Amino acid sequence: MMPITLKKQSWDIGDMVKVGFLELQVVDLIPTPRDYLPDKYWLINPNNDKKYTFTPYNGLEKDWC
Repeated sequence: MMPITLKKQSWDIGDMVKVGFLELQVVDLIPTPRDYLPDKYWLINPNNDKKYTFTPYNGLEKDWC
């Protein structure tokens, strides 16, 4: 796993993080071996339960599940 290590905010499970103008809670770290991209994070907005995935340097995507 290659979690975010050079950071100004904590990216541990359960922590609140700012991504752009959103403040989201980290739910899980998704290892992404063999695709040569940074690991993904599952994030949730605790106010409205919208779910997102975040890949450092690639951006935030809304989960439609």
